[in-house]
Amino acid sequence: MLLPAKYRGLRRRKMNWAAVMFLLPAILLLLFIYGFPVIFNLAISFTDWTGIGWDMNFIGIHNYRDIFAKPSIRTVLSNNLAFLIGTLVLQNIFALILSTWLTEKFRGRNFFRSVIFMPMVMPVVAVAMIFGIILDPTGGPITAFARLLGWKWLAGLRFLGNPDLVMMTLIWINVWQWTGWNMVIYLAGHQAIPQEIYEASAIDGAANWKKFRYITLPLLAPAITTNVVLTTMGALAVFDLPHALTGGGPGNFSEVLTMTIVRNATITSNAGLAGALSIFLAVIILGVTFVQNLFLSRQEAAVRE
Repeated sequence: MLLPAKYRGLRRRKMNWAAVMFLLPAILLLLFIYGFPVIFNLAISFTDWTGIGWDMNFIGIHNYRDIFAKPSIRTVLSNNLAFLIGTLVLQNIFALILSTWLTEKFRGRNFFRSVIFMPMVMPVVAVAMIFGIILDPTGGPITAFARLLGWKWLAGLRFLGNPDLVMMTLIWINVWQWTGWNMVIYLAGHQAIPQEIYEASAIDGAANWKKFRYITLPLLAPAITTNVVLTTMGALAVFDLPHALTGGGPGNFSEVLTMTIVRNATITSNAGLAGALSIFLAVIILGVTFVQNLFLSRQEAAVRE
């Protein structure tokens, strides 16, 4: 039954208010769980709070100045940047190559897909323990194998104890574990590309690399956007792998920003600086992912046109 026009808006407003009332408990709960910690963290970042008791003094932006003034924090930031660039480039390149290969039909394709994806489901702590044993310079399998072949240069390498090698080692381990996740996203992108396009290009005599350059790569733009943004967020917020495998050592050459935040909040009792670092990290993640998403979205739009 149709209501008169003057009553329709009233009924619609009542239904909207009912929806809001039903959603209100969930909204308040989410605000308490996520909103309150953010506001509290922002507030303490301007204080000298130690994290013990409630004795704190307002010190302005002193903690934020320390982020750029302390050499140790600058080293940590450079570690994070190296880890971000390494994982972002290597994971996506390997995942793209593997997904292109595993799109082809051949015997054992599903087996290789499963094997490559399998490391992703392993706990990071377990991965750290496994590679800690593998890279053990005293009795690990790499050292034993190198000694067996007489490769003294390899037997003498300290992958986790050399400041020049430790970050690259962490990058390769992270790439080994998470490439399968990126590969699955690229596989989904491959399956969304119409096969008629490849058939038409084959009739025109296009080589495989031209198909990849002018068909596959542009049409994988949505998958590339997703993988780049997710990899960036994961690399900037990484904690468990370096913490479990190296503890930030040797020195602080493998320490990342999240480890510095936890150390300042717990061990050194400098919760104010930890709050400033966490706000800084959140802003960096939001800023970098926003710029990436904006740029890559424009590329997607250009491809669709």
